[in-house]
Amino acid sequence: MHAELTYLFRHALLRDAAYELQLPGDRAKLHELAFHLTEQAFGGRAPEPPPLAEFAIQNPAPVPIDQVAQELARHASIAASEGASFELLDFKRLYLHRAAMHAERTFNSTAAARLWCELEGCLEETLQGEAIRRGGVAVYRGGYARDAEQLLLRALARQKAVGNAVGEAFVLSALAPVYLSLGRVDDSEAACREASRIGGRSGNSNLVASALGNLGNLLFETGRYEESEQALHAAAAAAAESGNLRTQAGSLVSLSSVYRSSGRLEKAEALLLEARELFDSLGDNSALSLTLVNLAALQFESGRKQSAVKLLEETVRQQKARGELLNAGRSMVNLASMYHALGHRDRTPALLEEALDLIRERGDRRFEGLALSNLAVSQLSEGKLGQAAKSFSDALAIHRSIGSRQFEGTCLCGYAICLLMLGDVAGAGATWRSGADILLQLGDTQSLDGERKAMRAACAKVGVAPFDDAAE
Repeated sequence: MHAELTYLFRHALLRDAAYELQLPGDRAKLHELAFHLTEQAFGGRAPEPPPLAEFAIQNPAPVPIDQVAQELARHASIAASEGASFELLDFKRLYLHRAAMHAERTFNSTAAARLWCELEGCLEETLQGEAIRRGGVAVYRGGYARDAEQLLLRALARQKAVGNAVGEAFVLSALAPVYLSLGRVDDSEAACREASRIGGRSGNSNLVASALGNLGNLLFETGRYEESEQALHAAAAAAAESGNLRTQAGSLVSLSSVYRSSGRLEKAEALLLEARELFDSLGDNSALSLTLVNLAALQFESGRKQSAVKLLEETVRQQKARGELLNAGRSMVNLASMYHALGHRDRTPALLEEALDLIRERGDRRFEGLALSNLAVSQLSEGKLGQAAKSFSDALAIHRSIGSRQFEGTCLCGYAICLLMLGDVAGAGATWRSGADILLQLGDTQSLDGERKAMRAACAKVGVAPFDDAAE
């Protein structure tokens, strides 16, 4: 084994040394030759992708040469920079574009972001903003909201500089979920509404669908369920009109959450199954896994608990295998809740701690708050009252900072039980009623019923009267 490693090491050194001995002009010719031979081996020149200016809603069908597009771009770049044929600069642009699409198609967000940003330098000024926007979207999909914001703000500046209002609106629509993830609700809503306004004025139904879909998600998170339902219906219709199956499916997933929160479980499941078919037809495994997370939660609520756990465990495994660590962290928060509900409480704390590490690293405030709420419930069940009180308090601060009304309501109800166990009966009653009032205002009767049941059991345990009269 040592001899083999020594051979490989020396071989690499000799290869690099031989490469550096070549004159720049000779190196350029070798890279140009490698470029043309590789093209021939994979069926010839790749077709041009859709122009960036058209804000293509879906990647074109892949071709065999896409799997070596990144290598072709590298050969073309080196050959062009060292004096070979000028047309190789255009080949570099072609294959960087196709390599970026291939990275997106294969869910390699890190590579996609890098390739889109590298493509920027090969484009005329009017197209650079869209390339950067796509890089920002790829970074966000990879789970890095803060880095995505910086790229998207750069894209926004480029679109403003060239006077491209529709391009600005597409960037704003991409910024909206980033802002929501970072807890900046007002910025997110403003970005959604401005993008929707520009889309409507320009007649761009794809832009309208994207903006309204993001707005619907924000309205749901902030407890405006009726407005959310209207926005998501409109988003799905606009997406269907523009032929954007990905946005249409995403709107259906979001709409299912609205139905689920109001107890319309059959309708919610029907929407999830429809979305699953659409994502499956697109080959979008990342979005499909998020749909399955929602489907597992719905199955659990409707009594199919074991099948729900198996579905979610497999989904987490696949997300980790694909490197979708933020999505895996979010899914683990849901899985921990299921374990806790089924009495597997020895597995819950470690799972939540792992999820929190993944989520905090990527700056997702919403799921950080949810994970802390669930961790507090786990700590409470173990009798760690001081730790639970702190976790509830930290979670509440996050829920309030991002305007997540539903999570604030359920967290307050859980915190009330913790206060009750600590002997603060008056504080527990006031806290529980505050949480119950929020859930009543939202019309989330399903969550309220569960919180009322837990509260009454806790009150009976310590021998005090239930304190839910104001929430009847």
